[in-house]
Amino acid sequence: MIRAIIGLGNPLAQYARTRHNLGRMALEAMREKSGLKWKSYFWKNYLWCQSADEPLLVLSKTYMNLSGEAAYRVAKSRGLKPNEVLIILDDCFLPLGKLRYRKEGSSGGHNGLGSVLEAFGTEEVPRLRMGTGIGSCRMADRVLEDFPAEDLPMVAAMTEYLSDLPKRLSLNEEKTINEINNWRAPSTGDASN
Repeated sequence: MIRAIIGLGNPLAQYARTRHNLGRMALEAMREKSGLKWKSYFWKNYLWCQSADEPLLVLSKTYMNLSGEAAYRVAKSRGLKPNEVLIILDDCFLPLGKLRYRKEGSSGGHNGLGSVLEAFGTEEVPRLRMGTGIGSCRMADRVLEDFPAEDLPMVAAMTEYLSDLPKRLSLNEEKTINEINNWRAPSTGDASN
C-alpha cells in the first residue's frame, strides 16, 4: 500500500516549469486538488501535506540529484518501507503525455531516482514516470529547459489526470495502476483519450 508520494524536481523558482520538474508539478496539482497547504520545519529537507486516509504528499527541498536524502528522511520519520513510497518523476524516453507505473526496477539513468534507490538500498521502490518526449536524458540542458508553449496542454493534461491520485490509490491501488499504464494525454484538439 502506498503511504507517501514524493515528487522529484529542483526546488528553486527558476526550475518550476522545466521538464525535470514534472514530478513536482504533479504533486502541486494533487495538493491544490485537496485544498491543502504545504507544511515545513526549517530543519527538515522536505515539505509535506496530507488528507485523512490518503497518502502523505512530499516535495523535497534538495536538488534532484540529492532526492534520496529527503525521501529516506521522510520514510524513516514516518516508519515507511521503501515499497510504501511512490516516486513521481520525469522520463525523457517516454513520449510526452505517456505515464508508466512500475513497482520496482533500476533508475533507468535518472539521477534523482538513482539517489532514492541508493538511499533506500533497494530497487523495490514504486515509481510513476511522466513522459517528456525529448529522447535523451544525457542532455542536461534539455531537461532544465522550460516546456515549449505547444507542449503545455499535454503537461496540463498529465498533471490534471494525476491530481486525484492520492484518493484513487487509497480506494483501489491495483485498478489505479492499470488505469495509469493505459492512459495517454489527448493530442492537441483531440477530445478523446
